[in-house]
Amino acid sequence: MSVNTSIQGDDYRQVLPLEEDKIKDDHHGTGSSFGALVNFVKSQMGAGLLSLPYAFTKSGLIPGIEVYILVTLLVSYTLYLLLSAKAKAQQSVPTPIRTYRDLGRVVLGKWGEWTILIQVIFLELAFCIGFNIVIVKNMTELLPHIFIHGTLVMLVAFPILTLLSWVRFLEQLWIVSFFGCMVYVVGVVGATWAFGIKEIIHSKSSLQWDYFVWPTVPLFVGTAVYSLEGINVVLPIQRSMKYPENATLVLNIGMAFLLFVIGSYGAFGYVVGYGKCDLITSCLPKGPLTNTIKAALCISLLATHPVTLYPASEILEEMIIKESITNTKRWKTIAKRLGIRTVLVALTCIVGGVVPNFSIFSDFVGSIMISFVGFIFPTYLYIKVSNDLSLISKILHWFIAVIGLFVLGVGTYSAIKEATKK
Repeated sequence: MSVNTSIQGDDYRQVLPLEEDKIKDDHHGTGSSFGALVNFVKSQMGAGLLSLPYAFTKSGLIPGIEVYILVTLLVSYTLYLLLSAKAKAQQSVPTPIRTYRDLGRVVLGKWGEWTILIQVIFLELAFCIGFNIVIVKNMTELLPHIFIHGTLVMLVAFPILTLLSWVRFLEQLWIVSFFGCMVYVVGVVGATWAFGIKEIIHSKSSLQWDYFVWPTVPLFVGTAVYSLEGINVVLPIQRSMKYPENATLVLNIGMAFLLFVIGSYGAFGYVVGYGKCDLITSCLPKGPLTNTIKAALCISLLATHPVTLYPASEILEEMIIKESITNTKRWKTIAKRLGIRTVLVALTCIVGGVVPNFSIFSDFVGSIMISFVGFIFPTYLYIKVSNDLSLISKILHWFIAVIGLFVLGVGTYSAIKEATKK
């Protein structure tokens, strides 16, 4: 007996998973809403944030601010659509919808499941690779005589990342995520404002920046979308919560923080001249404080790596391991789970150690992958499970999907054009 995974239109409501396909859900969320908020904010504050001032050089100040606000608002809404689609679909099936992949299977059948599965795995691995690229660049700047090549940095980081990836459930990682948030907010963002204000006060010449740089605005879009990295963590974070009904509030608070605090940091960093480097840490004034920030940032990214890797590892564990992944009495199950996570960590370390340019990497990932997972698919899933949408509402939601397609097409073309120049 098997699940009817070929679902058309409203037929998703008839899906009744049978015994052999039921996913045993032994683990119930125990995490606090505050812990979920910290995990979500930190998952959004990844490597892409460090490249945001540089992205403004591709758009100019005014278009950059406008596009960042628009992208943040759209992502906030599509995250809401994702949670809403899950809630509506969950009403019609007896087994829990735990991941993006589960939602795709219930609503769209096998093709939806596999499409989301591939995108989620590749996207989260890409984010983790981005972390490692930043770690490599900062450590080679801090200790150039020791780390003469990025491979050496990754050899040191690999065992640390592997041990962190073995942490059992997502809510147990919020403490290290809290440290990561402090490094970004107090360290990177705080130092940018402090150094920048000092630069303005003591600068003998007027600051130079462009208000409009229209030809390369699509490159800003790719980096701006990349800087909002926590899209795939939303459903696992909701599942980790003791009160999952608070998930929407958590997302709203988190996205409001990102809009005002991170958006203003990106614009200000560009205005004071820190957008000349693809990573802002390379443009901060040299000295003990900047070195401390770089070191703390590397530790923060090491701590964020397992949080970001979680959705991909969870999907692969459910595919490969037939037993319940929460059954700690089965040593073979535990060994398989740890093995999967170790292989994923190794893959991100290998690629992160050899990719030289973060800005081009973020343009490709933001334009190709995040536009699909973040804009197109959540909107499509919501339309499929919502039978009561008015014509105007359907048109508006399809328009969001079209925006995602536009970002995918134009952003990818611009990223390829930029890459060929370099």
